[in-house]
Amino acid sequence: MIYILLIFLIILFFLSYLFLGKDFFAPATIQILTFAGAIFLCIYFMISMDDFYSFHWETIGLIAAAMALSAVIGIYVHIVFKKISVRTHSRPVMIHPISNIVNFMVIVVVCITIFWILREVIRIGGGNFGTFVQIMHQFRIKSTYTMEAENRFPFLLRQMMALMTVLFLLYEFNLIYFFSGFTFWERSMNILILCLLGLCMLLQGSRTQLINEMIAGFMLFHLLRIRRLRGYKPYGVKNIVRVGCVFAIILTLFYMSKSLVGRTSQNEKLNIADYTAYYCGSEIIELDQYLQDPIPADSIWGKETFYNLNQFLSKFDGLNIPAYPIHLEFRPVVAGYLANTYTFLRSYHHDFGMIGVFVLHGICMLFLSIFYELVKKSRKGYRGILIFSFIYYTVVMSFFADRFFSNLVSMNFAKSIVMLLILYEAFFRKSVRFVIHRGATFHAIHRTRGKF
Repeated sequence: MIYILLIFLIILFFLSYLFLGKDFFAPATIQILTFAGAIFLCIYFMISMDDFYSFHWETIGLIAAAMALSAVIGIYVHIVFKKISVRTHSRPVMIHPISNIVNFMVIVVVCITIFWILREVIRIGGGNFGTFVQIMHQFRIKSTYTMEAENRFPFLLRQMMALMTVLFLLYEFNLIYFFSGFTFWERSMNILILCLLGLCMLLQGSRTQLINEMIAGFMLFHLLRIRRLRGYKPYGVKNIVRVGCVFAIILTLFYMSKSLVGRTSQNEKLNIADYTAYYCGSEIIELDQYLQDPIPADSIWGKETFYNLNQFLSKFDGLNIPAYPIHLEFRPVVAGYLANTYTFLRSYHHDFGMIGVFVLHGICMLFLSIFYELVKKSRKGYRGILIFSFIYYTVVMSFFADRFFSNLVSMNFAKSIVMLLILYEAFFRKSVRFVIHRGATFHAIHRTRGKF
C-alpha cells in the first residue's frame, strides 16, 4: 500500500506543478514533494534494514487526502490571483547593503553570544571534564524534554539567540540581493558572518533552526528572482538539478554535524544514506503506529498544536493552563530503531480529531498560498519577501512535524517579526541613520540597482 501512496503523490505533484504555473516552490507543490520524498526514504530504509512494515489503509488515506487538499487549495488560490492585480509603487523601493561598520559590530555581538553559549553548555553539560562531544551529549540529556528546557539559558542570552535567527535571514538577503555588486572581501565578510551565526545555532544542541534558515535562503533567492524578472518564469531542468545538489550538500552537513550537537545514540552510527532515510522517513511509520494506537486525549486544549501559545498563557494564573513539556512518545520503527516524529497530522489529530486535521490543515494552506501569491505579485518593497521566507520552513518541514500553529502562533514569533522589521529598516532602508558608508559600497549599490 505504501507504494500506491508514493505513486499517487508523484502524480499529484506533477498535476499541482502544472496547474500552479509550473511553480516548483509553491507551498502546495513543495509540500506534496516533501511527503513523496519522505515516503520514498521510508521505503528505502525498510529495504536497507531488510525489515518491512505493513501500513494500514487509514494512514494511506489520511496522507493522500491531506495532500489532495493542499493541491486543491493551492490551485484554487492561484487561479483566483490570476484575475487579481496587486497595486505597486510607481518607483521601486531603494535599499542599501549592510555597511562594513555594522558588519564588524555584528561579528563582535555574534562572537560574544557564541562564547556565552559555550560557557552555559559546559556548565549544564557537566563542567570541564571529557571531550566537547561528551559535554554536548550530557547537555542534551539534561536540557531536553524537561520543563527546564525552555529556560536552560539565561533570559538575556535567549533574547540574543532569537536575534541570531533574525540576523541570519537578513544577511542571507544581503548576500543574495547584492551578490553581483559586492567585492570579494564584502562577499567573504557576509559568508563569515553567516558561518558564525550557523555555529551559534548548532551550539544550542539542535540543527533544526539552521535547517529552517537554509530553507529561508532558497525562498529568498526564488522570490528575488521573481522580482528581478518582473514575474515568475519556470526553472529549467539545469536549475532544478542545482537545487537538488545544494539540498544534498545540506543533508551531508546535517549528517556531519551530529556529533557537534551531542547526538551519540545508536541511530547516529548509521551511514549517511540510512541516516537520512531514518530521519526523513520514519515519520510515516510513526504516524501509522499512532493512528492504530493513539494516546488518550488530554484535558489541555491544543496541547500539541498550540504548545507555544499555551506556554505563554500558562503565565496567567486565572486561565488555569498548566506549564508542561512537549515530549512525544518514542515508538519502534523497523530493525528496532526508535523515533518520535509523526508529521504535522499527528498533532492536529491528537488535539482535534479527524475533522480537525482537515480544518487546521486547510487554514494553514490557505494562509500560506494567499501570502505566497501576494508576495509574488507585490512590488511594495521587501518586507513581505522577508517575512514569507522566514515562515516558509513550516511548509517544507510539515512531513516531519507541525511547525505552523505550534511555532507561528506564539509571542516568540511576534517578537522575532518585530526585530526583523526594525533591523530591516535600520540596515537596508536606513530609517535609523547611524551608518557610515564607504564609496565602494555606494558603487556596489549602483552596479546592482535594477537587478532585483
